[in-house]
Amino acid sequence: STRSGDNDIWTINPTDASNLTQLTFDNSEELQPEWSSAGDYIIFASDRDDNGAINLYTMASDGSNVVRITPDGSTDQQADWK
Repeated sequence: STRSGDNDIWTINPTDASNLTQLTFDNSEELQPEWSSAGDYIIFASDRDDNGAINLYTMASDGSNVVRITPDGSTDQQADWK
C-alpha cells in the first residue's frame, strides 16, 4: 500500500478488513511481497539499500528480521518460495 506515502508492506484480515498492520517503515519502495508456504516469512523486492538496484529480502511475518538475500548490483524482482 502507498497509504504511508511510500510503497510499504501491510497486512490485514481479509475477512473483515480489521487488524491493518504496517510491516515496513522506510522511504524506499517495497514491492511484490509473497508469503512462505508456512506463513512465517515474507519475501519481497526493494530498493532500500540505495545501491542502484532492486534486491530481494526476507522478513518474519511480523516485519522483524529483514535480511537481504541477493548481492549488490543485481536487480531482482518477482520472487517466489518455490
